[in-house]
Amino acid sequence: MRAFIVVAMKDRYDGSKKRSHKAALQALVQCRYDRAVVESRGKSWHMTKRRRSLIARSLSRYLDLDRYIAFIRQKWFIADKYQSFQQWTTRVLAGDAGDVSFTALQCLAAAYFAHMHGKPKAVVIQGTALYGKALVQLRQRIEDPRTAYDATNVAAAIALHLYELVTCTNEIGQLQHAGGVGRLIEVRGPATFKRSPDHEYFLAARLQIIYDAGIHRKRCFLAKEEWKTIPFTSTRASRSLLTRLVDIWVDVPEYYAEQREIDEDISAGLDTSARQSALVKRMATSLQALIRWRRDWETKNDGVAFEVPVDPRTSLTLDAHGRPLYPTVLYFHNAESANEILLYNALLPVLRGIGGIVYGAQTLALAFESLEAGEVSDTRDSEEKKPLALPRKDQPYLEPVREICRCVDYHLLQEARTPGALGLMVPLRHCFLALCAQNMVEEAQFLIRIFRVLANSTGLEVTRRLSALSQLGNRRPIEGNFSQKLSPGIVKLNEMARTNEVNSEPV
Repeated sequence: MRAFIVVAMKDRYDGSKKRSHKAALQALVQCRYDRAVVESRGKSWHMTKRRRSLIARSLSRYLDLDRYIAFIRQKWFIADKYQSFQQWTTRVLAGDAGDVSFTALQCLAAAYFAHMHGKPKAVVIQGTALYGKALVQLRQRIEDPRTAYDATNVAAAIALHLYELVTCTNEIGQLQHAGGVGRLIEVRGPATFKRSPDHEYFLAARLQIIYDAGIHRKRCFLAKEEWKTIPFTSTRASRSLLTRLVDIWVDVPEYYAEQREIDEDISAGLDTSARQSALVKRMATSLQALIRWRRDWETKNDGVAFEVPVDPRTSLTLDAHGRPLYPTVLYFHNAESANEILLYNALLPVLRGIGGIVYGAQTLALAFESLEAGEVSDTRDSEEKKPLALPRKDQPYLEPVREICRCVDYHLLQEARTPGALGLMVPLRHCFLALCAQNMVEEAQFLIRIFRVLANSTGLEVTRRLSALSQLGNRRPIEGNFSQKLSPGIVKLNEMARTNEVNSEPV
């Protein structure tokens, strides 16, 4: 039997006979069984679920916030595996404990701790109260000219955004309604993010801002040239592979916004052929940059990925009947490289036509037209089978999508499953839309189960909504003729998902 028992850190008396004991517990945070053994003064007794709940509530006010932070650092911010992900938290913890960024990190830690331990009411309330306190502090600091441009405001906004991913109390969260992280960074201007710690906060927030802009189909200020260059002018090191990849991602919200406007003009009966042609050329330019990036990644990371046969006893990559969905899954020797290839594989189908943008074939052809022969040919040893495919002119549309699906085990069956889940969220969302557009019912059903596994095992409640067949955030139809292309099987599967009829785990 495994039970989670937390022993009290201090004694408490109130002078009455009823409380003449030392408090034996600080809190009982979670137990996966109906009965648990609780130790006190060398004695032990079995406790019913009701009595356990009463004790947890009565002692929850003594819970130590440091324990929550230690828990989330252990699960999320693993320095030796996800270095870029944990840098900003190190800065926050090294700062003032009364700062808004520290309060925001506390509310995130409390919410995550509660979600992973059965959502005890007192801890949930504590996290909600800290969230409200952090929002008030942040608003006051933004309104004060002396603190409006402090880097800690950005760090706090990042933590509050993560809090909303865990709690998912409404569609996009109070912070996002107020403009969120992107607005805080935009008003400061690119020159303020050239040096540490502002530069680290900027790097941590970029993908978050890009994803938010893409969800809402609005243009992103990060696509402007000054935001691609000025924040990096003071760094001595060359731009990392991840930084260069995000530089390509920043144009994606622009393409979505342009496509939305084209669809509106088409509905109004206007001629959009010139705008469509211009959009194809811009997307082809991004695709060229992505192909070159993938070649550079291969040079630096040759041998970092390897294949593992699917074991039905432990693997998540199974169909609804418990059979392997693919013969092998992908594992990596380096977590940062694994995250980079996830983002690459998600971006490739976006630029080729995911989400209803129907220019895939044209974009791919244009991208390869101006590439040199050395950039297109596969120079790897043909006798050695490589687990990851290089981009090519005749590459099947779903090949990168399935590479992402084959990475699920690596990211979710490891110790660092929650940061792995954060890296999977957006790629899997794009995978789901691509599979639905191609009417791949079995693989789409697999992803619906994975979305629920993500929510249940990593604390990211927002992942339950990633199987929507509409735009996230506003529930509008996806651009182009996406909805008209869906087969009856996909529509039925989505209806089952909304009514919780699709199992969260393989049978």
